[in-house]
Amino acid sequence: MLAAALLVTAAVGIVLIASARISSSPPSGSERVEGGSGPEPAHPGQGARQITDTLTITTYDAVAAQAATDTVSVFDHPDSSEPFLRLPRKNEHGAPQTFLVREFRKGWVKAMLPTPPNGSAGWIRTSEVEFFGIDFVLRVRLASKRLEVWEAGRLRASYPVGIGKKDTPTPGGTYYIKELLGPLDPSGPWGSYAYGLNGYSNDVYAPDGSPGVIGIHGTNEPESVGKEVSAGCIRLRNEDIERLVPLLPLGTPVEIIND
Repeated sequence: MLAAALLVTAAVGIVLIASARISSSPPSGSERVEGGSGPEPAHPGQGARQITDTLTITTYDAVAAQAATDTVSVFDHPDSSEPFLRLPRKNEHGAPQTFLVREFRKGWVKAMLPTPPNGSAGWIRTSEVEFFGIDFVLRVRLASKRLEVWEAGRLRASYPVGIGKKDTPTPGGTYYIKELLGPLDPSGPWGSYAYGLNGYSNDVYAPDGSPGVIGIHGTNEPESVGKEVSAGCIRLRNEDIERLVPLLPLGTPVEIIND
């Protein structure tokens, strides 16, 4: 569980990685930031391509939207007179505000949101976001404790993972990657990298009462991988998450399956 780690970054030494932005550019290598929100994220992962022609949308496994204006307004329905939520261009850690698109309508998209509760969604004007096609999907199989990497409909890789304990289980559902963070101390409990999802714990809360964020991260206890050991997060060996960082863009869908 990244609960406090993602909510109180200064206290635990976790910072935005300059490799979290989805883009049409090829990856250029990652850079660890030593403080603050860092420079403009530059390393997208290979699985994102900007969409300018809506006819190409169906060629991708998923479509993400990224804020293109200073504020993104979210509505219950395209006919709603006022938004129920306004989100800034970047989130609290400096990552681009990213959404996973679920439905298109002329001038609008319905998208999963990076905010609690789990499964929250809303309608966003297409004029306030840019679209990116994504070729990757992650599937986490809780029973077998494996993370599968699917690319363009084919299984590319599979890794063992640690998952939540009985009293703090990893919640099943469909989520997406909303940010990539890097601990200043890669030998700490979060390992070398941590993906923050738009999924939240039903059992763990931060000091301010907000639900803990579900993450996919490395670990300094590689022997714990393959076991039920976490507060809800998904643990990978550091060498395995380091293989994912050059590939996965923000907006990558994450399916957590109770099989």
